[in-house]
Amino acid sequence: DTLADNGLIKSIMVLFILELSLKPVLQYLDIWGALQRHFFAPRATHQRKMNLCFQSSAYDIGERSTNVTTILFFTLYYAAIFPCGFIFAFVIFSQMYWSDKYSILRQWRQGPKIGTSIAKMTNIFFLITIAVYAILTFN
Repeated sequence: DTLADNGLIKSIMVLFILELSLKPVLQYLDIWGALQRHFFAPRATHQRKMNLCFQSSAYDIGERSTNVTTILFFTLYYAAIFPCGFIFAFVIFSQMYWSDKYSILRQWRQGPKIGTSIAKMTNIFFLITIAVYAILTFN
């Protein structure tokens, strides 16, 4: 039963709340970067090793695109039984925008130059997601 105490709706809400709270906190904390700078760098034997410890983490556009498409698909797939997911998705996308903007400007180093292949593939997946949403919500 989807309305039971441990039913599907509660599980969906838990996943949205985790997506909203856990990922940005881990992104802001940058635990591995802090360990590199404050633990490994002072213990480096050479200046070159110490300089490597102070490098920022790389920006991966594929990972960011995958996170967006995952949330969009999850929201549209369960829209019929959990319409509040659209509000969660809006808040998650807004939070992702601001946290990624901060990370790109302050934490991450410049990513590699890429073409338009990821954007084209993401657009195709968005169209597939909308088609699945239309099929699932059709009366």
